[in-house]
Amino acid sequence: MLAGMYAPPCLHTDHLRLRPPTVEDRALGETLHRDPLVRQYLGGPTPEEHLPDVLAGYLTFSPRRAAWVVRLADGGEAIGLVTVSEHKDGEDVELSYLFAPSAWGQGYATEATRAVLDYGAAAMGLQRIIAETQQANAPSRRLLERLGMTPRASLIRFGAPQVIYELPLDGAPRERPERGEEHHSHHV
Repeated sequence: MLAGMYAPPCLHTDHLRLRPPTVEDRALGETLHRDPLVRQYLGGPTPEEHLPDVLAGYLTFSPRRAAWVVRLADGGEAIGLVTVSEHKDGEDVELSYLFAPSAWGQGYATEATRAVLDYGAAAMGLQRIIAETQQANAPSRRLLERLGMTPRASLIRFGAPQVIYELPLDGAPRERPERGEEHHSHHV
């Protein structure tokens, strides 16, 4: 349901263009969900039988669910997906992201997720957001910390220790990160 009152707008940053996904973005979603490096801390590639439902989820929007395809401003190459959706706990809203390995370490995930956090606070009315990542995923943890998120809880899920980070979305300025240090994948 791309055409709905909850469909998010396009977002622009210095280096990126974020827009809601359409059915034409299926190949990007398939590539990211099948890539063992992208899914290294997410239990491996998404099983083929789950892929249609996962990809359809990117096209569903609500007051607590939005998704964006991340493209480079120069050239328009699609490099990732960022989502905001209900967390497994049923209470919180979660920030999630998947980025192609070719985009890792260039600051793009920080830039894209910051734009989504700003949108979540301003337009979605979110008071806070969480993110869950595997404890062993040091690059993703550094990204979340650069965004101003702090660890809230630890748990075992998917057979591995996970850390849940949180960030109040109260309009407080977040520090600008240094470009070049970030990573790739996170729960989506």
